[in-house]
Amino acid sequence: VYPGLFNFDSRYRISGTFADMHVGGPSIETWLVMTAPFALLWAWQHRSARWLLPALALFAIALYALAVTYSRGGYLGMTAALLVAAAGLLAATRNGGPVRRWRLGALLLLPLLAAGAVAVQLAGGFVDQRMAQVQEDVERRLSHWSLALDLSSRGGGMNVLGNGLGGFPRAYLAGNPEGHTPGNFGIARSADGAHLRIGPGDSLFINQRVDPPRVAGYRVEMWVRTAVPATVSLFVCEKHLRYSFGCRAGRLRAPAIGEGEGWSKLEWAFGLDGLGDARPALLQRGLTLALTYHGADGLLEVDRVRLLDADGKEYLRNGSFEQGMRHWYMTTDHLWPWRTENQWLEVWFDQGWLGAAAFLALTLAALLRLGRGGLRGDPSDAFLFASIAGALIVGVFGTIFWSPRLMMLFFLILLLGLARDVAGRDSAS
Repeated sequence: VYPGLFNFDSRYRISGTFADMHVGGPSIETWLVMTAPFALLWAWQHRSARWLLPALALFAIALYALAVTYSRGGYLGMTAALLVAAAGLLAATRNGGPVRRWRLGALLLLPLLAAGAVAVQLAGGFVDQRMAQVQEDVERRLSHWSLALDLSSRGGGMNVLGNGLGGFPRAYLAGNPEGHTPGNFGIARSADGAHLRIGPGDSLFINQRVDPPRVAGYRVEMWVRTAVPATVSLFVCEKHLRYSFGCRAGRLRAPAIGEGEGWSKLEWAFGLDGLGDARPALLQRGLTLALTYHGADGLLEVDRVRLLDADGKEYLRNGSFEQGMRHWYMTTDHLWPWRTENQWLEVWFDQGWLGAAAFLALTLAALLRLGRGGLRGDPSDAFLFASIAGALIVGVFGTIFWSPRLMMLFFLILLLGLARDVAGRDSAS
């Protein structure tokens, strides 16, 4: 819908339904690496060959989706997961008959062919640029990890209990050596109601998805207040989450107004005619209204925002911010302040040595249990191991628990591996 199914030159990176990727992160590639092996397990477990092709088709789609994340950590995690799964299937054939051996060949060969086809399509596109930046990006991550270690030790303690869940952005704000202020905004409430406050700092876009007809004759009205002259940019773009296409843009100048002197009304007229006309209705890109503040110092206060058509129909929800940020979301171009970009380091930073030791013990217990089961020829154990191991490898280069859904999924798979051991002992007794 956005760059095109076979446009591998675009810098667009998919995010799917993972709205937590509004500030980047490895959510979608982690999900694909964790779940794709189960499509192969599904094909293995069903005796009927009619399930084989649908399962492998589902797996091929997952490979394509992973490919267009352009995530090198995702590629590495999927490779590791497939190697573990293949080893588990080879171990399982020791007790299998000829039908299972035929199925083994299909399960090992067809994914390789699918991966090869995807790799051929990707060759020469944006993925080449990503691979050329490996060394540079590794050096940046090492520097970022070093900063995380330094920020954690500045309190003078041994980090026994950690800085609290989600503590890294706060520590980054207080102690990063470049003096970066991450995306800086909040909702203020006073006697005259609620309003949005945007402060200076890193790039920040306040967005809302909208769905007006694509015709001419729209206008945005907004009421602002600032102590220094400021510029506000407004955009209506074809955008899913972060990457924009076909924008209509306007820059508005907000005059300086003293506190208590009221609000300035800014207006911007634009049209959506011609935007996406060549696309079928089912392939129309979504529209998003975004605003950003260019002030170097001082606050910009926004009392309310309206998107109106020629008849005065409103297309924004919660434009007065009385419900806080409901229906709005923020994005930024500077992603480093939000995560340590290493899941092991993030656990240690948030929960300290005790939390890191508990996480390590639980993970190793599950992997040892599943590894033994896989070597004994249990494919379910092998695929559970593959799912966890693949996710942990992605977690070497990103914070996979940034998404609460993925954190829950990871621990459900992990605990399922341990629970299978308990179930096995119960049935044996």
